[in-house]
Amino acid sequence: MNQKHIAILPEEVINKISAGEVIERPASVVKELLENSLDAGAMAITLEIKNGGKNLIQLADNGHGIPPREVPLAFQRYATSKISAFNDLTILNTLGFRGEALPSIAAVSKITMVTRTPEALSAAKIVIQGGKILAQREEGAKPGTTVTIENLFANTPARLKFLKSDATEFSHILNLLTELAIANFRVAFTLLNNDRQIFKLAPALKLEERLYDLFGKDIQQQLLPVNLEQKFVSITGYITAPRADLSGRNQQYFYVNQRTIRHRLLNHALTTGYDNLLPARKYPAVFIFFTINPELVDVNVHPAKREVRFSNEGAIHDLTVKAIRAALRQPGVIREMKNSPAGYQRPLDQHSRPAMVQAENIPAQTRLTVQEQMFSYQAQPQATFKTSAFGDLKILGQADNAYIIVASGTELMIIDQHAASERIMYEKLKQEFAQKTIQSQKLLIPISLEIDLPAKNLLLAHRSLMSQLGWELEDFGATILLIRALPDRLDKIGDRQFILDIAQELSRLQDIKDSPAKTEIQQTILDNVLKLSACHAAVRFGDELQPAEISTIIKSLTAAANPYTCPHGRPTLIKLSRAELNKRFERA
Repeated sequence: MNQKHIAILPEEVINKISAGEVIERPASVVKELLENSLDAGAMAITLEIKNGGKNLIQLADNGHGIPPREVPLAFQRYATSKISAFNDLTILNTLGFRGEALPSIAAVSKITMVTRTPEALSAAKIVIQGGKILAQREEGAKPGTTVTIENLFANTPARLKFLKSDATEFSHILNLLTELAIANFRVAFTLLNNDRQIFKLAPALKLEERLYDLFGKDIQQQLLPVNLEQKFVSITGYITAPRADLSGRNQQYFYVNQRTIRHRLLNHALTTGYDNLLPARKYPAVFIFFTINPELVDVNVHPAKREVRFSNEGAIHDLTVKAIRAALRQPGVIREMKNSPAGYQRPLDQHSRPAMVQAENIPAQTRLTVQEQMFSYQAQPQATFKTSAFGDLKILGQADNAYIIVASGTELMIIDQHAASERIMYEKLKQEFAQKTIQSQKLLIPISLEIDLPAKNLLLAHRSLMSQLGWELEDFGATILLIRALPDRLDKIGDRQFILDIAQELSRLQDIKDSPAKTEIQQTILDNVLKLSACHAAVRFGDELQPAEISTIIKSLTAAANPYTCPHGRPTLIKLSRAELNKRFERA
C-alpha cells in the first residue's frame, strides 16, 4: 500500500469545497445575492430565473453599489465590508458577513457583475468563470448592481446531477423570496420565471399590506397582532386565529433581527401557545419578529445562516408562549358554543371541529332542554335488500343527519354516513385514476380562487398531474388561481382549504427525485390526493338524506373492497348484536 503524504490542496479545489458548504442549490445563490442587495440598501429588486436557476439567475437592484477598485476584492474569500474584527459578530446588523458568497458562486458558475455607486460616472464590470477573471472594464449603467449567474454547477457535474426538477428548484427560490419579502415589506420585488412575471410587489407601508399581496385576503382577515415588549427582546408580528388552520407549517415564518430562521424551540413554543385550539395535524399561519440585543444571539452557527443560538433559550421560549396566548385572548378570537350541555362534543370528521364549551355558565334547566333537542331521528320507508357481505339488510332510518340505522338479521348496524360515502368515493376515484377515466366537467364561469403564491406555484407546476385528476388550472396573476374545470364527481369547489390541502400533499413530491423509495412515495402522495378528493366529494356529516340516497350508500358500501373503514382508517360502521343489547338492558 502506497504511503499518502499530507499536502496543501490546490486553490481551485479549496474554492469548490467551500462553495459546497455555502451553495447547495440555485436557491442558495439567490439567498446570498438577495442578502447582499438588502445590505446595500436596495429599495427595488428584480430577480429573473430560467430553468430553475440552473441556466440563469439574474438579480438587479438599486442599492449603493461597489466602488470600482473594490470589485475584484469582493470575489476573494473572506473579503467583506460588513465586519472587520471578530467582536463585530456580537453587534452584527447585516444579513451577510462571512465574505464567502461571491467567491463560492464564482467557483461553480460563470458570473458577471455590473455595479455603480451613485457618485461614480460609470459602472465597473467583471466577468469570472470557475474562479478565474475573464474580463474587467468600465461601461455605462444605472446606479446599483446587476449580478448574472450562468450555467450553475457546469464545472461540478456531480453537484448538478443532484439538483431536482426545474419546478422544484424554482419552488425553493419562490419560498426564499417570499421569506425575505415579508421581512422587507418596504422594498419592491419583481420575480420572473422563464420570461413570465410571477409577481410584482410594490413597496408596502405596513406588514399586513405585504401579507395581503403574498397570501390573499383570507389569511389577512384572520390576522391577530402579536406584541410583547421586554427589556432584552421585543416580539411583534401576527398569528392567525385558530379557525384559519392549514395542513402544514409552510406559512410559518420566524425572524430574528430581520433574519429568517428555523428553530425547534420556536415551533414548540407555538404549539404550546395554541395548546389544544387546533385539530391534530393542523397549523396556524405565523409571522413573528424577534428584535433582540445582538450580543444575546449567535448567528454564526450555520454556513447558510439559517439557524441561530439564543443565550437564554428558556426565556425566549416562555416569552413566545406568553405573546401567542395574549394574542389569542383578544375578544372574539375563540368562538364559544353557546347553549350546549356540559361535556358534549359533536362527533368530528374532516369538516367539523370542536368549539369551547363553558357549561358552568348555562343554567341546569337550559342544559336539559338543549340535551333533549340534541338528537333527532328520521324514520325511512323500510327498504330491504340482500348483500353478499352482510346478508339481508333493512334500512330503519337516519339519526341526527349523521348515522344510518340498519337491521341485519340479529344485529343492528350504525353507519357513519360521511365515512361510508368517503370509502365509496375513494375506491371509485382510485379505480378511475388507474384506468385514466376520471371525467372532468368544464365550468361555464371559471372559479377564481385566492391562494398564497407558493401554493399556487405548486399547483401550476404539477398542472399535468392535476389534469389527470380532472382539474384544469390557469394562472390569473398575483394570488389568483383560475379553475376552468373540476373532476366530475366534485359538484362544487367548496372551501379554499381543500385546494391548499392538495398543494400541501404535492409539496412532498418536490424532494424525492433520488430517493430509493421514489415510486412508493409518489404512490402514497397520489393516494393522499385521492383521499382528499373523496372526502370532499362525499356526503357530509349532517346532511339530511333521502331514502334513495341512503339505499345507494348501503348498496355501494356493502360492495366495496373494504367496507369497514374510511380511507383515513376511521370505522364506517359498528354492529350491535342482540346479545350485546340484552346485556346492556341486563337481560342476559
